[in-house]
Amino acid sequence: MGFFSKILGRDDWKQTLIRDLTMLTAVDGDMDKEEVAYVMQVAVEELGFSEQKFIKLMQNLGDVKDIYPSDHKDKLDFLEYLLKMTYVDGYVDDNEVAYMKVVAERMDLPISAIDKAIAYVESTAKGVSSGSEEDNDALNSNKVILTSIHNTVPEVQSEEGVRQYLFKVSKLTHSDLCIELSNVLAAKHNLMMMPSGINEAREKQEKVTDLTDKAVLICFNEFGQEVILNYGNRDIRNFNELVNNIDEEVAQEELYPEQHGSQVLKKLSKAIRN
Repeated sequence: MGFFSKILGRDDWKQTLIRDLTMLTAVDGDMDKEEVAYVMQVAVEELGFSEQKFIKLMQNLGDVKDIYPSDHKDKLDFLEYLLKMTYVDGYVDDNEVAYMKVVAERMDLPISAIDKAIAYVESTAKGVSSGSEEDNDALNSNKVILTSIHNTVPEVQSEEGVRQYLFKVSKLTHSDLCIELSNVLAAKHNLMMMPSGINEAREKQEKVTDLTDKAVLICFNEFGQEVILNYGNRDIRNFNELVNNIDEEVAQEELYPEQHGSQVLKKLSKAIRN
C-alpha cells in the first residue's frame, strides 16, 4: 500500500490515478508488457480494485474525469507513483516527464514538484523512508520473496529446478511463504490478463505453467505431497482448479499479499481435508 494507504477508500482518486498511469505507459510510443502488468498490479494490489472493476475501468478510460487530491502531500505522492511507473521499463522518457508536468499543472503544483518526487524515489531506493511505521510495514509486505510479480522467469520445469525451488521454499518463514504464494498467484493473473500475439503465446503459456507448478510445490511444502495428490483422485488438474477458485474468492477481500496468501492456504487446508 505505502503512501496510498490514505486514499484506499476514495474511488475518484483511484480512477484518475489508474487513467494517468495508463496514459503514461503510452506517451513514449511503446506500451511495454511489464508496464501494463504494473498498472494492473497497482490497481488490484495497491488500490483495492477487483480484477473485474479494473477491466471495466480500462474499457472506459475516456469517461474518467480529472479528480485530483487537494492536500499538498497527497499531490506529491500522486506524482511519485507516476514517476515510479516511468522506471518500469528501465528509463525515463522525455515524453513521460512532459506528461508528469501536465499532471502537476492540473494539480496546481510547480514543476519543481517533479524534482521533489524524483528526490524522494531516489532516497527510498537507498533505504530512506519518511513514511509512518504502518505505511512502511505495508510496503515491506509487498517485497519480493522468490518470485517477482512483474518479471516472471520459468524455474521449475526441470527436476533440478523443482529441487532448488522446494529447497528455497522450505527455508521461508510462514509469513514469507504466504507472500511467495500471493506473488505466484498474482503473477499468474497478470499474465492471463495480458493479451498476447501468436509469437508470444508459447512463452506466456510456459510462464503460466511454471507459476501453476510453483503454487503446487508451495502446497506440497505446506500440506505434504500425498495430501495434495490424494485430492481429486490424484488428478493434479483438480487441485489446480481448486487453487484458482479459492484465489479468486480471496481476491475479493482486497488483502495485503501476506494476508492473501495466508487466507488461500487456510481455505485450501479446509477443502483438501474434508
